[in-house]
Amino acid sequence: MVRLSLLATCLFPAFAFAVEVPVAPTTLPAPAWMHKSPHDWPQILMVNEIVDRTGASGLSGSSSLARLPNGVVVLFTAGHLLKKEEFANYSASIKSWKAESRANLRVGVPMTLLAMDTSAPPALDAIVLCPDSQRTTWPTQTPPVRQTPLQVGDPVYLVAVPNGENSVQEVFPGSVVSIYNNHEVQFNVDGSFNTLGCSGSPVIDSAGQLAGVYTAHLNDQNIPGKMQLVCVDASAVLPLVKLPPAIKPAAQAQSGAATRPAAPADSPGDSDLRIAKLLIDNKQYDKARARLQSVIAKYPDTDAAKKAAQMLAQIPEAAQ
Repeated sequence: MVRLSLLATCLFPAFAFAVEVPVAPTTLPAPAWMHKSPHDWPQILMVNEIVDRTGASGLSGSSSLARLPNGVVVLFTAGHLLKKEEFANYSASIKSWKAESRANLRVGVPMTLLAMDTSAPPALDAIVLCPDSQRTTWPTQTPPVRQTPLQVGDPVYLVAVPNGENSVQEVFPGSVVSIYNNHEVQFNVDGSFNTLGCSGSPVIDSAGQLAGVYTAHLNDQNIPGKMQLVCVDASAVLPLVKLPPAIKPAAQAQSGAATRPAAPADSPGDSDLRIAKLLIDNKQYDKARARLQSVIAKYPDTDAAKKAAQMLAQIPEAAQ
């Protein structure tokens, strides 16, 4: 069984033999937001904006903030976003790394260092980074990291951006189908989409915990209406986390520790306008037009509707 790693778009070796694990769904209660429609879930998904020392920059894969058992908030993402030499010498290779909310790309959290032992490449295809400070507010949800391994039959939810769109998150429900002895988990979700850009996306369990980090999809997508995907078990990443002693959760931080207020709340339609601008920049005119028309329909007689009409008028005639 061969998998395809998404950002790198290269073939990996075959999976190890699956380990038979009895079904034992979690009994932890789900947070209130999980009882809502996935469209109404709080923002969880982030995108990585990475600038290397050569000045090359760009959006690279997805990520999510999560809370360690000691309360410290860190960023989880896919390991293959960094080359081996970048992992070994992060500060010399990476000029800046900012994780931005998919719902509001103006709101970013700088990552200052790897929260892992950098003397050797990570054994798993996942990395953990430290934010520049522990804050009292964050731009996205910070789910706790699951401390027990996923098991066959567990329900899970992939929180991702399908088809490489620069848009807000979507949620794809599914379940675990196989556990492998290298801490990789195969799970299938409902839907059919292009997984480009999904590397590092969070996999959430039924208790609202970060249960996995999405890394790959199977080459043979042969189940109609399903996507066959792979993640690294987050509970297996926890032992690899290595925090500097000075990093404490916000509630325990020393007085004067750097914290930042929450970004001003968006007015209705603002997020859709930013997404439409990104779609136009990427020449996805049909999707941009549909989103702008939606803003006009949902928020008539507002500044957002006026701006949407102006943006519609600026879409090239050839795209009409």
